[in-house]
Amino acid sequence: MIHKPCVIDLDGTLYCGDEPTPFAGEWIDCLRANAIPFALMTNNPSRSPRQIAQKLNEMGIRVQQDEIITSAEVAVDYLVENGAASVYVLGGEYLSGLAQSRGLTITDDRPDYVLAGHTQSFGYWELAKAAQLLVEGSGFLCTDLDHAIPFEGKMIPHTGALAAYLQAVSGKIPSSTGKPNRCFLDVACKRLNRKPEELLLVGDNLETDIAMGVQYGAETALVLTGITDENKLSASTVLPTYVFRNLGELIAYS
Repeated sequence: MIHKPCVIDLDGTLYCGDEPTPFAGEWIDCLRANAIPFALMTNNPSRSPRQIAQKLNEMGIRVQQDEIITSAEVAVDYLVENGAASVYVLGGEYLSGLAQSRGLTITDDRPDYVLAGHTQSFGYWELAKAAQLLVEGSGFLCTDLDHAIPFEGKMIPHTGALAAYLQAVSGKIPSSTGKPNRCFLDVACKRLNRKPEELLLVGDNLETDIAMGVQYGAETALVLTGITDENKLSASTVLPTYVFRNLGELIAYS
């Protein structure tokens, strides 16, 4: 096993849909047994750390909510730190509630930003309103730009697909604080009290998890349990430090 502090993706790495990936629980237990610090990171803004921790523990993956960093937290904190006062949220209840809890006003009347994040609960007119606000001058921030995530053996649309729709209508290019943005990595580094070059980033997505590590000097481990298969890997210009078919191979690596 690689003895470096780990920043670990969730969807496609520790679980797919409602099922754990092979050896996910065993690997987390190994990290704890070897006193290797880790942080869990997700570009999915639809669930709180408490909800995610509950889901993982029900799968037999023993984690605590303070070990989890969500793209919703990173995006909302970025807005607050950069002086935003109001937002229109195109996202789920967790994202809206988090924005309010950090002091942001939720409004559809000339907000500073349209904040978009993966959700399955928006309607056409909410989408149309977000596009119109962008045309009228609101800033455009997404929790992430992942186009799809694995779920129960198939791919489903994610925030990036939503952002592409809004960009096509409004002409405004979205910004994002999610992986592979440095904002996300900085939060993980602060949580672990480490520099990027001291970390191992573990994930299934070449364009987010692995690209973030490569760009900022961390070692990376790609697991082929989610969005990336061997064909995508062979065609990619993003090259991970290590490649494993599953987390069991990472445990056995020496």
